[in-house]
Amino acid sequence: MSAAKRAPDEADAAVARARALRGELVRRARVKECRLLRELSLRRHVRGAFAAFVRLMWEAVEPGTPLVWTWHLDVLCWELQQQMNGSEAHRRLLIMIPPGMMKSLLTSVFAPAWEWLFTPERRKLFLANDDDLVVRDSRRTREVMTSPEYQGLSDEASRRRGDPAWRLTHDQNEKTNFENTRRGFRQCRSIRSKITGKRADDINMDDLLDVKEVIMGSSETIARRCAEVGRIVDQVLPTRVNDLATARWTLIMQRLHVNDPAGRALAEGGWRVVCLPMAYDPEHEQAYEHDPRTEPGELLFPVKFPAKEVAILRKKLGLAQSAAQLDQTPGQTSGGRIRREWFRERYTCRPEDIAATADEVWVSADAAKKGRETNDFHAIHVWARKGAKRYVLGRATERMGYPEFEQCMDGLIERWKPFITRGGGVYIEDTANGSTYLQVRRPRFPFLVDFSPTRDTPGKDKSKGARAVYLERAAESQAIVLPDPSIAPWVEELLACWCAFPEGAHDDDVDAASQIVMRWAVADGAAGGSGLDFFGSLF
Repeated sequence: MSAAKRAPDEADAAVARARALRGELVRRARVKECRLLRELSLRRHVRGAFAAFVRLMWEAVEPGTPLVWTWHLDVLCWELQQQMNGSEAHRRLLIMIPPGMMKSLLTSVFAPAWEWLFTPERRKLFLANDDDLVVRDSRRTREVMTSPEYQGLSDEASRRRGDPAWRLTHDQNEKTNFENTRRGFRQCRSIRSKITGKRADDINMDDLLDVKEVIMGSSETIARRCAEVGRIVDQVLPTRVNDLATARWTLIMQRLHVNDPAGRALAEGGWRVVCLPMAYDPEHEQAYEHDPRTEPGELLFPVKFPAKEVAILRKKLGLAQSAAQLDQTPGQTSGGRIRREWFRERYTCRPEDIAATADEVWVSADAAKKGRETNDFHAIHVWARKGAKRYVLGRATERMGYPEFEQCMDGLIERWKPFITRGGGVYIEDTANGSTYLQVRRPRFPFLVDFSPTRDTPGKDKSKGARAVYLERAAESQAIVLPDPSIAPWVEELLACWCAFPEGAHDDDVDAASQIVMRWAVADGAAGGSGLDFFGSLF
């Protein structure tokens, strides 16, 4: 072989040797790191022991996913470690933190596994708002405990204590609940389920309220749900512990409402409080004394939640839920609260000019029963959707009998028909005069769409307040554009009705608006455009 041919081969071989050497160095470094993490994990009373365990066992839960470690994980691990080691000041531990910060993994998965290294006889009850969540975390805990790494660590911990090694018992080794040979157990329940069975030494409560119920529910529904969960925590759970004098209570959640479980715990007092808002606020009422951030607005986890993405998230959540879920400062909110300052953007062109370039144009009608003076108004709106904006193009509202209602509907539909037929429609509540109109006029107007509050309102709450939340959120994000009073004298009356809800005398304009805005919001959510499930795939 000539020297010219040997040179590339030798260069390739050198590159291969360098890569192999680099890989070997990385492997040796990882072996050394794991050895150090194992030893630190077993030193129960040394600061950082639980954090070392989390880093060591990460692959058992999230194989192939790099662990991004930051200071807030050290904080949470240290607070939990002190609780598990019997600190009286931590016997009631309240952690308030935004979603997506590994709170469930730390408290419901890694913590019980680490604690059993030293006290496998400990009996734990885990509660959350949903069966799927408690089953998920129970399965993850089991994956940790059955891994070879953990079993080797557990055997070494038992040897150092002079105790026999323990294992999960076969007859109680279920996907959701399991027990070990030292009679310790991990049981999980939804807060909605009947909480009976074995008594526990400790109770862990992770997000007891469903986020969607609180965001989309009416004020009455939210208050009722908070009260229900509060009664369970206050009156039922204390009967499910073995010893009230020594039981450990852990409550971890993002704030949702002033009367949520965290709010009740703060009012009760006696809890060790760890509050870590998304953006640092040195004036926060529950500011954590060891928060290392110094600049107001400094982000909690900028690697995973950079400033640009947090800004987008805040816009999706709206002011009220951003304050609650991200900043841990919920305010007293009520469904359908709408402010005039959210409608600064107005248009002065002809409504038809907007309709001509809109993605969709809809007539939305809230129909009353009869035309007597004591009955509600009929409210008929014309709306256009153009990108992220929603435009109110027209409005008719008055008390009408069916003949007048039919005449008014026919006139509006004929006027806007060239735009409606390009992908929009006519959305009519299927009740009272609306039902009659749907039956009589559908042959003439095949694009009529019936709206059923019970069928088409997402979630369990089917009230006006629940639907009005969609209108409130769209208005708060300034997605709704109204006409200028110079071209639409009725706009101030419309706005007055919206802003008076739910205390105003009439809510017909709220119903006509909220049903079409809700239809679009649900469609966006099905297509992945809703902000409600932003955290669904995170830890």
